[in-house]
Amino acid sequence: MKQFENFYTFLREYCKNCSLSYDKIMKSPYAGNKDRLLILRVDYERVKLKGLADDRPAEVLLTILRDSEGNFTVIEGENAKKYLYDD
Repeated sequence: MKQFENFYTFLREYCKNCSLSYDKIMKSPYAGNKDRLLILRVDYERVKLKGLADDRPAEVLLTILRDSEGNFTVIEGENAKKYLYDD
């Protein structure tokens, strides 16, 4: 998580200016590298039923990109509003 500290610091402020829920983002699975952070959604009920036979990838709800100058860009996936916005 320390690798993504800058991303989460940015998201904390970003969420104050929109309807995205920082708490929901923090509870979501994630993946990424030094240039991007992906906030994911995993259907755990389906995974329980199929186990390793479930070959569907996790759904990307939010992509946060960081450019070489340290600027961030947020790209919302198709279901971001459904799973990451305040009710």
